[in-house]
Amino acid sequence: VLNPGGLRWKNEFVRHKVLDALGDLVTLGMPLMGHLILYKAGHDVMNRLVRKILESPDSMRKIELGANLPEEGLTTPSAWIWAG
Repeated sequence: VLNPGGLRWKNEFVRHKVLDALGDLVTLGMPLMGHLILYKAGHDVMNRLVRKILESPDSMRKIELGANLPEEGLTTPSAWIWAG
């Protein structure tokens, strides 16, 4: 489905796919730190990836960013998943 005026950007389809993938990764429940390369990945593939990460505790570790900073540190500690 295209807008009546056509595409807004030359790479609009790619932008849409990236936003879809990021939205699917949100279902992990916390941010993901890592490198992700996708090729023709839709919601089904992303859903299977998220399920696989959550079902495989050995494939990830939770880290707390800023945990060793002094109280006046610049960053608020937050939990992230490292899938590596």
